[in-house]
Amino acid sequence: MDPTPPTPPTSTSQENNTMPEFTSINGNTVETLVSSTSAAATTTPTKRGKKPAAANSEKTSPPKKAKAVAGSSPLKKTIGPIPTSFAAVGLSDRMIIQMRDEEGKSWGEINESWMKMTGIIVGTSTLRMRYTTMKANFVEFTGEDEVRLLRLKKEIEEKFEQEKWSRLMEAIEADGGKKYPVVALQKKFKDLTKSNNNHVDSVKEE
Repeated sequence: MDPTPPTPPTSTSQENNTMPEFTSINGNTVETLVSSTSAAATTTPTKRGKKPAAANSEKTSPPKKAKAVAGSSPLKKTIGPIPTSFAAVGLSDRMIIQMRDEEGKSWGEINESWMKMTGIIVGTSTLRMRYTTMKANFVEFTGEDEVRLLRLKKEIEEKFEQEKWSRLMEAIEADGGKKYPVVALQKKFKDLTKSNNNHVDSVKEE
């Protein structure tokens, strides 16, 4: 007997095997879904554990040190310049003058009181020399006396220059030597000074 021929597919089975037709969702067609799926597939995934560059730069850069405020460092105390006039004298210098001239205090007492007042440590002779210089600065000269000072100093020096050789002549004779003329003494003194200088220079060269 011949085998039974296969039953041809009916229209109902053909309809069941066909793909269902896609319907639009919210007005979007199937092309929108395909394009969005492709875009999602091509997106490069972000690596885990990698921190943003901004965060890394903030942690790697060292913090800036705060600048020192100008004038914040302690300054060393100094005595200051010696006043050239009594009007420029400060309190500490006035105390030196008052304790020395009016109260007659010793320099040890003046130093102790002055250092306690100013907080500055000085040597034993510092204030004494400062006092002497201040007193000299406070003396005022008239114009006429300034002229006299210059003129009389020159006259005395010239007179002393003439008299000293006569005194030397008398001093040499009184000491048991001969009596030499003033001109001879002056010439001999220059020769001896020159020869002594040459002798000293020759010793230095050796």
